[in-house]
Amino acid sequence: MNYLNKALDTFNTAVVSPIYYVMFTSLTILASVIMFKDWDRQSPTQVVTEMCGFVTILGGTFLLHRTKDMVDGLPTSMSSMRLSKHADEDGIDGEGIPLRRQDSSRSP
Repeated sequence: MNYLNKALDTFNTAVVSPIYYVMFTSLTILASVIMFKDWDRQSPTQVVTEMCGFVTILGGTFLLHRTKDMVDGLPTSMSSMRLSKHADEDGIDGEGIPLRRQDSSRSP
């Protein structure tokens, strides 16, 4: 949980969430195999089917994350993409809209 919080502080949520989802799913399947000996009672066909479903979920998550920034079928260039959450300290967000910062230490 500590590393998840550090990642969310450093990177955009759109980058961290798919990675977290894939890792959680992978570790849950691994824990199920170890703790409950889940695959001992299954036929080889069921194990292969379960692995195909897992690969489908991983592939879908990867494709959704990879194609979310595509415009008219062309991916955005890596130089224009900002991954760091704290990259816009200049008061301008990623779309070029100036933002006003509120100082919470000011008294009314």
